[in-house]
Amino acid sequence: MTLREVAALPAPYPIAAPAAPDWLIGCFRRRSITFFGGQCDRSTEVYWLQTRGICADIRVSPERPRARGRASLDDFTESEIALLAQAEGGAARTEWDGASMRWSSWQAFQIHDKWPETGCLRRIGDCMIEFAPNDAYVEDWRLQPSSPGPVVGLQLIEERVPETGKVTHRGGALIVCGDHAALVRGRPCATQILGRELFSCEASYAVRDPASGDFTIALSTNPLREGQILSIHDGFELDHETQQVRQRIVENGELRERIFTIDTLEPQHHFRRQRQRCRLDGCRGGYAAGPCRRRPMRLAAFSATGLLLLTLASCARTEAPKPTFTLAWSVYVGYDPYPYMQRTGILKKWADKYNVDIQFRRLDYAASIDAFVAKTVDACAMTNMEALDMPAAAGVDTTVLFIDDFSNGNDMILARGGSRLQDIPKEKILLIEETVSHYLLERAMALHGMESQIPRLSLINTTDVDIAAAFLNDPSIGAAVTWKPMAGQIEASGKVQRIFDSSQIPGEIIDVLAVRTEVLNRPDQSGDRFAKALTGAWYEVMSRMASASAREEVLQKMAEASQDTLAALKSQLATTQLFFDPPAALTFANSSDTKQKMQLVRTFCFRHKLLGDHNQSMDDVAIQYPDKTVQGRPDRVRLRLEEKYMLAAANRQL
Repeated sequence: MTLREVAALPAPYPIAAPAAPDWLIGCFRRRSITFFGGQCDRSTEVYWLQTRGICADIRVSPERPRARGRASLDDFTESEIALLAQAEGGAARTEWDGASMRWSSWQAFQIHDKWPETGCLRRIGDCMIEFAPNDAYVEDWRLQPSSPGPVVGLQLIEERVPETGKVTHRGGALIVCGDHAALVRGRPCATQILGRELFSCEASYAVRDPASGDFTIALSTNPLREGQILSIHDGFELDHETQQVRQRIVENGELRERIFTIDTLEPQHHFRRQRQRCRLDGCRGGYAAGPCRRRPMRLAAFSATGLLLLTLASCARTEAPKPTFTLAWSVYVGYDPYPYMQRTGILKKWADKYNVDIQFRRLDYAASIDAFVAKTVDACAMTNMEALDMPAAAGVDTTVLFIDDFSNGNDMILARGGSRLQDIPKEKILLIEETVSHYLLERAMALHGMESQIPRLSLINTTDVDIAAAFLNDPSIGAAVTWKPMAGQIEASGKVQRIFDSSQIPGEIIDVLAVRTEVLNRPDQSGDRFAKALTGAWYEVMSRMASASAREEVLQKMAEASQDTLAALKSQLATTQLFFDPPAALTFANSSDTKQKMQLVRTFCFRHKLLGDHNQSMDDVAIQYPDKTVQGRPDRVRLRLEEKYMLAAANRQL
């Protein structure tokens, strides 16, 4: 009996413990964990697979020794074994009470339970936020893309050698969620575990090869298992008397028999993103970490991590001798001047001039917008599209201090095998939906008279982290829409050609610095001083970048400050139109051409229901330009492009 045939068996429902709902089912990869003290771990590789009543997870540090060139655990030194032993992984029963999850009966690689508390969970789009009831940590999990497929949850009783009766493993689980699988096999006996004996327990995560259907181990507590095939395809049978599932496999030339009890058997599950939305009051959203300004999914209006940061920031401000303000930035060439101005002392010079304290927080783009909406940061570097469809749509009145730049080739559509834009409707297209990539694709089609074919597009949603590898490893996907540096990785493969980029729609994907209007309007004028300090620091950096004599040194330091290479920074700058001169930025913001292009962005956002479910017209989220003209209802202005600060910089009045 194959795995799919097992999945089609009638399961002995109901599950004893409260079952997990549909939105909790699937494979999630952790983006980050942030602790109360501010420490944040973005590097540990963590996967969590969840069925109705059991789960498996695995956590491996990037500092773990590699298995390359080693045939057995004996090939590792004692110090390397000690590092390998720090991995975590296991399987447990789960109970869901509608708001939080409790884990019990762990069969784990570690011999103690490091995470005994319950977890409060909320799913928003492809993001799952878990936070401790005592506020000790916040974890950001991301649903991994999967084709529709079975959900199988089998709890391992034991694995043995039938010929001798020797038990090789006791406890654990086999979990399959579409294209993802996990196998946890506990130790044969609960005795003292020392040294290499620790690895008699295994937790492995595997991904299905779409061509062969085999599940290949991608991550394991035993690194020697990585790259091997997970033996879960067939060899199953149902014992009708005991309602147990048995599987016979050959491992290392030896016949093994596994005996499972059934938790979940579902032959077909659609692992879809959720489109639930939430209001600002009382909603917890998510924190994301990563090197990208674009969001990989729609985040709602409030951030659990933002809540944590708000608490910390409030404490800090109580003690601060100056008014303290926070700006969130993410890694993108248009935002790289921010870490540079901080590292070189330019920011401090301008902050001291205006008697304010300015702190910078480096976040993933999605998390930075979420924190801005949740009011845990005061300013944020973002695109014009996100300024509309997240803070403005959520009712957070937002002011743009200055225009940073616009994308002039950074964003692109890439296709395989000589395909042209006209062939796109016939192809599977990989992209991050409801972002500027989605906007770029639809604009390209409209410009080529293909607007009527937009509903026919076969879109595959993914994440910024996965898009390059997912496209290059799946030849059935004909096109990808993304931005640098991921687009550069795909182009470097030599397997694609660029068929459209943002240089063909110049001035439509714009980067700005946004501040909450209420911050600027503080009665003590501190918000106004904060804005002047930021504007002065920004244009001092622009002046240095525009200087032929200083440019090379500035770019080198900027690359170091943003943890990039000089070559990569220059490549991205070549396809970015920065506004070095404040009058040029002000002229661009006031131009009729920019207003027409903003209307295109508004139309896209409204068509895709990104301006909020409560808004019946795009005019309900209005934009006011520096010349005081308004797109939309004058009483519903939510986004303001302010001339005051760009004009002050232009007139040298800062």
